[in-house]
Amino acid sequence: MSALLSISAVSKRFRGLVAVDHVSFDVPERGIFAVIGPNGAGKTTLFNTIAGVFAPDSGAVTFAGTRIDGLSSDEICRLGVGRTFQIVRPFPALSVEENVLVGALLHRDLSAARAYSVEILRRLDLSSKRAQRASSLTLPDRKRLEVARALATNPKLLLLDEVMAGLRPTETDRLVETLKEINRESGLTILLIEHVMRAVMALATHVLVMHHGAAIAEGPPNDVVRNRAVIDSYLGAEAIA
Repeated sequence: MSALLSISAVSKRFRGLVAVDHVSFDVPERGIFAVIGPNGAGKTTLFNTIAGVFAPDSGAVTFAGTRIDGLSSDEICRLGVGRTFQIVRPFPALSVEENVLVGALLHRDLSAARAYSVEILRRLDLSSKRAQRASSLTLPDRKRLEVARALATNPKLLLLDEVMAGLRPTETDRLVETLKEINRESGLTILLIEHVMRAVMALATHVLVMHHGAAIAEGPPNDVVRNRAVIDSYLGAEAIA
């Protein structure tokens, strides 16, 4: 399976701090790939270099055969990279549907964007709340809205930054099944940062582990969680007891 996203020796520094240290990996087209690791490992900085928030200090980010490092966030989004954020910030005064419509207008006229928004809301179980103001939603609903807003841009690659954080196990399982269904039916490639290992093990076919900015392990989830360096730096021995 060919790589949709290739990260080649990417590094990012902030003054004396090395946030991402020569990280390399490939995300296969139609795959679900997870990046895990302790807080401060450099995961979100890595996402920000992919999405155009930061340009890497060295290395290359290639998406669908095109170098995208150095492009702006809106240019990268137009090429087909959608993302969510750890702290969800919908447009609070707009309705749920209007929040999704903003993203859908990126590639569609108003009529087509409205129809597409309705379909996305249906997929994310938000149809009944489409007229509510985003500010009135519960945390699980705001999380689903964040995913819906990213999907509305019609991405080929979806970057999910801790969308399961704060959810109950049943809510996590519900969102996991939705993402698996979208991946299976549309072929959407997913790259996620996640601390909820329940979700990682259920979703990802491949996992990269970061610690102090560097990649310390990579492979299938069941192999990675048994890696001694991963256990010592992140999971703890009780994780595999």
